[in-house]
Amino acid sequence: MTEAACALVKTIEADLCVLTGDFRFNQGASCRAVYAGLGRIVEGIRARHGITGILGNNDVAAMVDPMRAMGIRMLINEGFAIERDDAAIWIGGVDDPHDFRAASIAAAFDGAPDGAFAVLLAHSPELIKCAERHGADLYLCGHTHGGQICLPFLGPFFLNTRCPRRFSAGPWRHGNMQGFTTTGLGASTLPVRYNCRPEAALIELRRLSG
Repeated sequence: MTEAACALVKTIEADLCVLTGDFRFNQGASCRAVYAGLGRIVEGIRARHGITGILGNNDVAAMVDPMRAMGIRMLINEGFAIERDDAAIWIGGVDDPHDFRAASIAAAFDGAPDGAFAVLLAHSPELIKCAERHGADLYLCGHTHGGQICLPFLGPFFLNTRCPRRFSAGPWRHGNMQGFTTTGLGASTLPVRYNCRPEAALIELRRLSG
């Protein structure tokens, strides 16, 4: 997977790269095993405003400092602004809402400029209602891995998330908030994917005229 990911990211130029967690294969995996492969991937990322990330339910706080040393801006219930001309985008990232249930959207959006387009990074899509109440315009997440094993006509039989299945993969909308749940690049718990291709999503934001 590392080789394929390295080859893929080198073909992409972006303004910002976001990583939505699950850097370890499972909760019992070594943290140290993550760093070499992730470091190689990070070296190939070309993003004008850098790389930012959040922890997943397979990750632990001890991983934050080594990942920051790689140049990844890790967000633990905090955020930052990207400003250009007269507009601002706020990137808020929360701690894992699935297993650790330590997410605080209020803290992640604290300090956001008035009128800023608000992007929430959350590991799983379980905070949808809360995110909309806090004014998120775009919700980016992962966690489900698209189910990894998807049966023909039936789809995934296990998503490990507390929200409707329609939020489990791809683009979606909830009220005025748009969202995207990536199927991710790797796998978790089982080293298997069936009828569920891995992905790195390229999302383009456009400002509406008028």
